[in-house]
Amino acid sequence: MGALTRADVITILIDILLTYSISLTLRVGLLSIAPVAFQGIGAYAFALLTVKARFGIPLSVLLATLVCLAVAILLSFPLGRVRGLYASIATLAVVVIATGLESGFSFTGGSLGIAGVPAGDTRPALAVVVVVVVAGWYWLDRSELGRRLDAIRIDPSLSSTLSINVGLTKSAVLVFSNTLAGLVGALYAHSFFFVSPDSFNFFVAVQISAFAIVAGATHWAAPLIAGGVLALLSAVGQNYANYTSIATGVLMVLVLVLWPAGLGGGLRRLTARWRTSARGLRRKGEAPVAAAVDEQVVVTRNVSKAFGGVHAVVDIGFALPARGVVGVIGPNGSGKSTLLGTISGLVVPDTGTVMVAGRDLTGQDARTYAETGVARTFQQPRLIQAMKVWENLIVGAGEHAGAAAVRKVAEEVGITDVLDAWPGELPASVTRRIEVARALLRQPKVLLMDEPAAGLTEAEARAFAELVTAIGRDRLVILVEHNMNVISAVATRVIALVEGRLVADDRPEAVQAVPTVRTAYLGVPAEAAS
Repeated sequence: MGALTRADVITILIDILLTYSISLTLRVGLLSIAPVAFQGIGAYAFALLTVKARFGIPLSVLLATLVCLAVAILLSFPLGRVRGLYASIATLAVVVIATGLESGFSFTGGSLGIAGVPAGDTRPALAVVVVVVVAGWYWLDRSELGRRLDAIRIDPSLSSTLSINVGLTKSAVLVFSNTLAGLVGALYAHSFFFVSPDSFNFFVAVQISAFAIVAGATHWAAPLIAGGVLALLSAVGQNYANYTSIATGVLMVLVLVLWPAGLGGGLRRLTARWRTSARGLRRKGEAPVAAAVDEQVVVTRNVSKAFGGVHAVVDIGFALPARGVVGVIGPNGSGKSTLLGTISGLVVPDTGTVMVAGRDLTGQDARTYAETGVARTFQQPRLIQAMKVWENLIVGAGEHAGAAAVRKVAEEVGITDVLDAWPGELPASVTRRIEVARALLRQPKVLLMDEPAAGLTEAEARAFAELVTAIGRDRLVILVEHNMNVISAVATRVIALVEGRLVADDRPEAVQAVPTVRTAYLGVPAEAAS
């Protein structure tokens, strides 16, 4: 085991950059191994431009990177819409196809590759790129964009309700990741005298993917440490390949056993106490004001939705005013949550129309509903545990997330003293208020609440009812709730569902007197209900 050679240093720097490229895709919940394919595309483009076309080195690096950018854009939209394991398989297909193209044509040199590529010492250039990438990731960890990426990874459907364009963001991440890998490929080709398909094949892709998985996606330094250490082990242990492979495997397993989210998860946990506090909120942005609303802000007509053979909601129609609290009641399985889903874009109705603020949003995604003025909470509070409370409030809020706005909403909802806390440390009564504050920060026209009093004590439920009443003075609140005391205290109008059908729509006391409601929901025997 001797000193590191120039080639060793170049390889380590390249592996670090490729680890960052793949870790970036992990940040939005994808495992893309396509960067290795794009490294090959960039390398071959540089080789062809310099050897065949006789272009200069700087211009060839630029053009090779632009070629990768164009191909990345072309592939990003289909790849960005594939989910889970299928996305990884799709990117594996990109690696296989790219390797086949590189080895299958005479102008690429076939399986032997292209020789005579002008070589130079690329260590300074690669080091600069590493510094820029590390600095960019450091900024990302502390930015609104980084919080959006984390939200997409942890809860994509919640992200849509926060006006985050999940598909476009994933596509943009894939484009950046693959383009960076293309630049790395061009510099790789300039580092050596030749390029060949074996340098960018399936086995290389698996190795770099393993580096990225060990690194994780949640801390700026993790890909630098994981990629650097693992690449260093590979470089210095070339004469002891068997022992090096064993040591590398043991190290990978140890890291993932200690920190299932990768080295980044461990570093994030260790540095949690130094995370930015709510004092770091940017100062611009005014306190929220009530949004302008139409006379009838939500109108549904003949809305129906079935799951298989089960009809969750059937022919639902109503028109709701711009302000006030409308309660939705019904026994379990009556379609209440499905109805909220159709008004928030998380559920697409089979038939009927949904109008919000005068716009027909039928069939649109949750992001479009959110941008039109619909916000919501969930039966189980969906907060991002890896973010502090104040970060949960501002994720996706964009221009509304100024310091004045956050503090005003926090005061109104009663969570000022927990802004710097972690959601997992707080009781249900507080986490439900955090969800409400996050929704209000968006200045919605319509706020949907799905059983917010569930799990609260009687005193907590009364306090929450007072909060809901106050919120309903400036906007429409649609409240699904089993607690009739809460419904009676806050709602001026109640919609009752039984077996997916609307059976009553009136004042609370009038709805409670309807025989069908008394029997199906309040548990009154049929003889006594009539």
